[in-house]
Amino acid sequence: MSVGDEYQVFRCPKCQQFISTKFDTCRFCSFQLTDEIKEQAIEKETNDIRLYRRGMFRKVFFIGLGIFTLGAALSIISYSAIFVAEAGVYFPWSPVILLFGLGQMVIGLFGMWDERKQEIFA
Repeated sequence: MSVGDEYQVFRCPKCQQFISTKFDTCRFCSFQLTDEIKEQAIEKETNDIRLYRRGMFRKVFFIGLGIFTLGAALSIISYSAIFVAEAGVYFPWSPVILLFGLGQMVIGLFGMWDERKQEIFA
């Protein structure tokens, strides 16, 4: 196996404990680890991490979308209440909520884009 000077960590295919590529047997269950098994396990671990990160960025995007929608609703209510009623209610934090939600959406989008880009070029 040509891992170079760096060792990688992966889950044992049999017992699912984390082990290093420098070992030829699992120290927990004594499962024999060939170079092919190590490469497959490392590839699976890398793919699982990528999927997890993509899911987390998707969650950040949708939470940002919800916060942005809340800020937009508060802004619309505020501005309509100012022009319709004489003693209108204004929510001064609604622009901050809008910007925070927009920021979360941008972070989520760029994160998903970066993960997708790494998947394509990997």
